[in-house]
Amino acid sequence: MKTSKSSTLPPPDVPLNLPIWRDIFHTKREMLEARKSVKTLAVGSSHGDFALNPAYCTNTFNLCYSSQDLLHSYLLYRKYARILPDLQNIVLFYSAFSSGFALEKSKSQAGISIAANEVFELDIDFIDPELNRLKHHVKGTLQQQRRFPGLNGFLPTVAKEFLPAELGAEQRAQQHLRLNVDQTMHVHLVQMLELAKQNGHKVYIVIPPARSDYKKALGGAREVFGPLYELVDRYAQALDLRVLDLYASDDYADTEFGDYDHLKPLGAGATAASRRIAAVLNPA
Repeated sequence: MKTSKSSTLPPPDVPLNLPIWRDIFHTKREMLEARKSVKTLAVGSSHGDFALNPAYCTNTFNLCYSSQDLLHSYLLYRKYARILPDLQNIVLFYSAFSSGFALEKSKSQAGISIAANEVFELDIDFIDPELNRLKHHVKGTLQQQRRFPGLNGFLPTVAKEFLPAELGAEQRAQQHLRLNVDQTMHVHLVQMLELAKQNGHKVYIVIPPARSDYKKALGGAREVFGPLYELVDRYAQALDLRVLDLYASDDYADTEFGDYDHLKPLGAGATAASRRIAAVLNPA
């Protein structure tokens, strides 16, 4: 643990875009900690943040956010599993890049990790010394300025920008495939599964749906997510664990996506996905 006082540190050398994430995270934290009972906690990246509407999924809280990696997902689950006495289920949104994406290593997104670490008190020990310096620099300084409207962590009109069409489905897929071949972040998924086993919680891993051109460029579900299924198989006997593969489904029209792999938060596709998850969590 570093002993330097934040007041003795110089200002950050890189723009972090902290205000928007500070307020998003404070809003989600306040909503969650004000709840008397949460049965299901959803974690994961922007695909879950866009697609899971708790209005259609009873007693569920959406703690997903943009670029959330498996380390953040595990740390959030570890923290709130101790705080939420009625918690029974953990829903993890797992995307094509999840196995190899580390938020800390993203030059454009690392500020999200700084804000999340501070607001949610995750106590991340960053590998990058510059991020550790920035972590101490902002400590105690990210008080909430705005509270955003939403329901149980679902903020459908906040930070829901879509990728530009000129990027192209092929380029988007290649960006994710480069991360897909790296399995280093699975160590944190294993930590989550081990903790769920200790807690007696059920785990539902959701592979989110995607637009047809992106899926064509990326590949089939079993090809892209094969290592995930292998890991799940290792825990099948010891843990109540299920994969809900929406990626392989043809039920989501291309018009329901704002870009290649994000559903429109208030569209019929997100509603259908939320109801599908609800049906698995609460079978008739």
